[in-house]
Amino acid sequence: MKHLRQYIRGILLEDWGSDHGVNDYGCGSHSAGCIDDTGQFHGLGAPDGETHDDFLLQRDMDEIPIDWIVVHNAQQLTVRLDYITLEQIDTLIDLWLYCKKYQKWIYDPFDPNHSLKLFPHHGGGYEELTVDDFLEMYGSIQQTSKFFNALEKGL
Repeated sequence: MKHLRQYIRGILLEDWGSDHGVNDYGCGSHSAGCIDDTGQFHGLGAPDGETHDDFLLQRDMDEIPIDWIVVHNAQQLTVRLDYITLEQIDTLIDLWLYCKKYQKWIYDPFDPNHSLKLFPHHGGGYEELTVDDFLEMYGSIQQTSKFFNALEKGL
């Protein structure tokens, strides 16, 4: 039963990446997308996919709303930490679990000292936090457990 759950979770994560236009390029090199204030991920696709500017133009938007997270890749985010929601963190966890097959810091083994780079929406450098510190400060105990349990189980 344990292996069946792992298999199903793997399929769901694979589908998550496909459904959201995220792949190895988005996980490590390319602007992967945005997470809106409800936790919905808006993927920008593969290397030939749309850019953040394309995304804005297609939606007749001037800029990404301040309460959204811009996901540059699995470890670099533009985010207003005082606006972050638990739904957005759930989506980040799904992204990280999907990207673990492409990002060694997540899976080979997980590097607890690896820092996320968190950029403010309007310039001014960046803050560095480990995933553990980020989840502890902005997520729930359940979200922290979900992420680390999934890593431990190889999901």
